[in-house]
Amino acid sequence: MKRRDLFMSFIEEWQDKESVWGVSDCSAWPALWVEVATGQKVPLPAYETRGEAARLIAKAGGLVALWRAALAETRAYEIDIEDVSCGDVGILDMSDCRRGIIFANHQFGYVKAETGIAVVPPMRVAAVWRI
Repeated sequence: MKRRDLFMSFIEEWQDKESVWGVSDCSAWPALWVEVATGQKVPLPAYETRGEAARLIAKAGGLVALWRAALAETRAYEIDIEDVSCGDVGILDMSDCRRGIIFANHQFGYVKAETGIAVVPPMRVAAVWRI
């Protein structure tokens, strides 16, 4: 299956699913995509609640630092936003927090919402990785 087709299938699969902390939340969901797309599991630390996630993020020095450490153990590498392509992952600075994003292209991407997914423009990108 072509990567674009795999990507669209993944997005469609998650359209109506609830977010679960540590499984399919705003950070775990892009990690699931990396595993589906590459066969490599992103070794993020385990957590089950928002509080546990917040403590792990703080301990790592922020969400970008946490992802950098985890993705260093995969074949993913950091790129500039101008070079982003379908299926790359990143971290956005949202108004209330930082969230993982799966890019469709340099103009928009998808983030996990409490139920389903949301389409967002990557206005304030903290980091981007090519997977």
